[in-house]
Amino acid sequence: HAHDQPERQRVVLFTGASGGVGLAFLELVRLLPKPWKVYGTTSPSKSDSISSRGVIPVDYSPGVDAVFEKLRKDEPEGFD
Repeated sequence: HAHDQPERQRVVLFTGASGGVGLAFLELVRLLPKPWKVYGTTSPSKSDSISSRGVIPVDYSPGVDAVFEKLRKDEPEGFD
C-alpha cells in the first residue's frame, strides 16, 4: 500500500541562497509540506543567514566542481 510508506524526503539545491531572491525563496520553502532538505550556496560570511532558516549552507568559494563533488558525496541519490 502506497499509503503505508513514509513520504520520501525531497532534496533541493538553491544557488545564491543568501541573496535577495534566495532569501525570499527560503521563506517560501518554510510554507511547503515537509519533508524538505534544502541546500543553499553562499559565501562563508553569510552562511548563518541561511542556516538560521533551516538550510544547509554550501560554500561556493572553492568553485563549481568542488561544490558538486561535495554534494554528490552528501546526497548520492541526487536532488529533486
